[in-house]
Amino acid sequence: MEATRSNGRAKLDIKRKTKVSSSISVAQSEITSWNNDYLDNNYPKKAYFSIKETAEILGISEKFVASKIRTNKIQSTKYGDRVMIHRLVMIALLAGGVN
Repeated sequence: MEATRSNGRAKLDIKRKTKVSSSISVAQSEITSWNNDYLDNNYPKKAYFSIKETAEILGISEKFVASKIRTNKIQSTKYGDRVMIHRLVMIALLAGGVN
């Protein structure tokens, strides 16, 4: 809730802002947990995903995933000539999407 000072400027209520951010943290934690469960159920014991698998899981094209890897928007690891996306990166992509 905001209160107005005598000079007409609004005073920020820090306690309210903290409650909102802690609610967001709880929601993000639940989303991360759900995404991890999704990967556990559909891809058990899989630590790395190919570009094709990443595209299928996220519902986007392989070309888009590859372009985001080239511009370092998606973290990846190279094994020989194969480009792989780590499970934790996949969880983050499922929770926050690709920018």
